Amino acid sequence: MPVPMTTSRRLSTSLRSICSVRPAILALTVAASAACLKPAPGAGPGATTAAAPAAAGPSVVLASQDDLDTRAEGGVATFADSAAPAEAGGGRGVAIVFASKPAREWDVEMAAHGLALAPGVKYRLSFWAKARAERGLLVDISEDGAPWNALGFARRFSVGTTWTRLETDASLTMAPKGQARVCFKLGGAADGLELAGFKLEGPSGAGPGRAAPVAREGAATAEQGQLTFRQEGGVATQTPDVGPPDAPGGGAPGSAMTVTFSALPKRFWDVEVTAHDVAVHRGGAYKITFWAKAAAPRPLYLDVSHDGPPYSSVGYEETLSLGTAWKKHEIAFIASGNPRPVGRVVFKMGHATDAVSIAGFQFRPAQPAEVPVIDKDKVVDGALPAALEARVRETINETRQGPIKLSVVDDQGRAVAGAEVRVKLVKHRFLFGQTLPHRDWTPGRRLPWQEKFLALWEPITTLVVPENSTKGGQWNHNTKPAESIWALARDRGLAFKSHAPIWGWEYPEYRKGTTWDCARIKADVQPRLEAQLAMFKGHHAYSDLANEMVSAPYIQEQCASEGGEKLLIDWYKRAHELDPAVKLTINDYDQTRGRGTRVDDLVKRFKAAGVAVAAQGEQFHDQNMWYPPDEVWGLLDRLAANGVEVHLTEITQPDDGATIRGGYVDGVVWNSGNQAAFLKQTYRLAFGHPAVESIVMWNFWDGASWRPRGGIVDQAFQPKPSYQVLHDLITREWSTDLALKTSARGEAGGRGFYGTYEVTVTAPGRKSQTFRQTLDKGPAPTAAWKLQLARP
Repeated sequence: MPVPMTTSRRLSTSLRSICSVRPAILALTVAASAACLKPAPGAGPGATTAAAPAAAGPSVVLASQDDLDTRAEGGVATFADSAAPAEAGGGRGVAIVFASKPAREWDVEMAAHGLALAPGVKYRLSFWAKARAERGLLVDISEDGAPWNALGFARRFSVGTTWTRLETDASLTMAPKGQARVCFKLGGAADGLELAGFKLEGPSGAGPGRAAPVAREGAATAEQGQLTFRQEGGVATQTPDVGPPDAPGGGAPGSAMTVTFSALPKRFWDVEVTAHDVAVHRGGAYKITFWAKAAAPRPLYLDVSHDGPPYSSVGYEETLSLGTAWKKHEIAFIASGNPRPVGRVVFKMGHATDAVSIAGFQFRPAQPAEVPVIDKDKVVDGALPAALEARVRETINETRQGPIKLSVVDDQGRAVAGAEVRVKLVKHRFLFGQTLPHRDWTPGRRLPWQEKFLALWEPITTLVVPENSTKGGQWNHNTKPAESIWALARDRGLAFKSHAPIWGWEYPEYRKGTTWDCARIKADVQPRLEAQLAMFKGHHAYSDLANEMVSAPYIQEQCASEGGEKLLIDWYKRAHELDPAVKLTINDYDQTRGRGTRVDDLVKRFKAAGVAVAAQGEQFHDQNMWYPPDEVWGLLDRLAANGVEVHLTEITQPDDGATIRGGYVDGVVWNSGNQAAFLKQTYRLAFGHPAVESIVMWNFWDGASWRPRGGIVDQAFQPKPSYQVLHDLITREWSTDLALKTSARGEAGGRGFYGTYEVTVTAPGRKSQTFRQTLDKGPAPTAAWKLQLARP
């Protein structure tokens, strides 16, 4: 899914900048410098496009490619790493792929933030770019905060289809009120492009560049007494308490704080305890120490993030598990970003209503011996504990497979002895899901990259899910991508699941141009619900009908006067009336620790209200988290206890080099080997649990991934180790290919995975014949597949 800009867990991804320019201001700045910069005729790579002679000897790099953050409104674009051209020094660039043309030029942006720039100084801006088709892009230097005014520099560049170096002088005509930023506005066209080698340079002595934030630096340390409490909705209170004897304060009154709850908060960030104004810098090592306990076992979310919009993580976030006894927590981390304007350490407590106590909190720079030792190359084995491995093998052998019995007869119905029979599984019954990006997938209209995509995608896919095409904004704009994805699934004999036709999150985050009261929401949802159920009828296995109802309760809040949740229940019932064959799911994220049983409780309320809830989905993409396998198994058991199918959905863990969290392994990062090991372990756990009926990998290709490098195939369509792992599991380890020979009675048998088979019979004196057969899950068959050969 695309990553919204909010205080939710999605903000910890790289889509974390706020970079929008008012149309009127943009028009003025562009009009003031309307030159469209193009390479000189005949110029190849390395050619420059400058509006003025180069500044004499710029020598200080103030911002570079690694400083660029990304942002996309409305899920219209995705960002992924790409290879920079050799002329640019190699390294990483970024590829931008568009699902549709953005409504505004500033809806898709990349920006270098936190710059201390001044008027009267001649800077030099350069970068490399290429596009799928010739197109333009706008670059400006502007305020790094609302109202985002341009500061006297804005240039529009023309980008061609080959790598070209673009550069120009840049000067400010006014000083920023705080900090400045360089902002690439990419939404003027829907043609994909790549950028690399960005630099902003200034002459020696021009100023501090990125050396220090202009607004404020923040404090180097923070302690228990500086924690502040915030809550929304009157659901929680904070009182002084007594900490443990070994914590600072020695168990004195007031050495701890306890937060108690009168009701469950609507959102997990509605109750927070925060240390504000702390100094955090990219690459710096820091340590957080605190003691904590809870009235009953529960989760506690902790992150280090921007102390202001967009409140996204800058290097550490994790959902911790609390027990009922005081426990000391010591966390060392290396910051991956520069917060704006300063950092904060925040405990988010709204996942549950059990009281939480915190004592001895301290934040400070890590000592040399405390700096985390991170092995960027180490690959984790990922093997399951012996007892759990035995349970997984039992399920795979006994639940995922069944007996195969067949008989071969001739055209007269007589048994054929000694026939050689090959029994080969060609399509699993189990639902191995993959998404398709928001594009037209109609044969004859597909682009070359789509054909490459499908060639790798189809061998490991039995369930097709539109990543964004059935969501409200995309569907309302253009139904063709959704229809083409559904038709592809139907024509290739693959199951189809629609995703999120109702999604509260998109109204406040993606579709901000309208005031969404309940009447408008109903007018938006109801026609789409009717249209999708009609369009997909006859080949519509599942629907994630209303997405993230617990984590994004916007519809319940806006429609409180009309029953809130009852409205969603009514929509589920209406969907069942329109197409009783489609199985309706309830799908949410962070159920392993963070959400606890909140989604379970919603499933039970819906079932009690008469809703035919078929499945409960866990979106297995908690940021950088690799949970211990026993904990994951416990989650699957808990969901199964709700009397529904269990689905693992939206699985995404990029190989982006981030530190792995979650408590399973320490000191390693998400490299390509660990991405593969994680997926192998996750797929084995899910396929090995008897209640799981579907596993959905959310991002297949890096070129269309909502989190950079989230795919299992890279930008150049080279399979990663993770692809090979899944391919081997699905097409080899969990496949059936039997070579049998019929008895004197013309019979043969074996055991195989449930699904569709091609059975090829070669009998003496006859040509080989191939039959299509299905091995269905259920009681062991008593009748054989009867294969009658044609007359010789």
